[in-house]
Amino acid sequence: MVATSPLLTFAVVAVATLGMFGPSTVDAHGRLMKPLAEYRGREPDSPVAALEGPQVLPPPSGKSYTGTPESNTEAFTTAFKASKYTTLRQFLNETLSAPKVVGQVFAENLDTKCGISRIGSPQPLPDQVEFGSGATTCV
Repeated sequence: MVATSPLLTFAVVAVATLGMFGPSTVDAHGRLMKPLAEYRGREPDSPVAALEGPQVLPPPSGKSYTGTPESNTEAFTTAFKASKYTTLRQFLNETLSAPKVVGQVFAENLDTKCGISRIGSPQPLPDQVEFGSGATTCV
């Protein structure tokens, strides 16, 4: 006779479930594949910079950027609309071009117009452009 306990049964079911729904390969990062863009020394999915949000664009009174994705989005949207910026491009250009960036810039020779894209000869556009993604493992 084999004795089992509810805890052992739960552990076996949990491990089996994690095996079914564990890490899987997904297409999480999309980019233009045709024509293929060129990047300066880094992967296309590499971050260009990380800004200190509360210092660069303080959240409105009573709000923060440490809540749920929805409340963070609401706080950012409210703060952005009340700011001097009219576009995200203007916000990033001015913030990343400041004499002392509040945060960390990862890209070398950052170009605020094109990020880490290599600016070379224009490529002819094909009859049909292709958008693709790279496979990555997400947990």
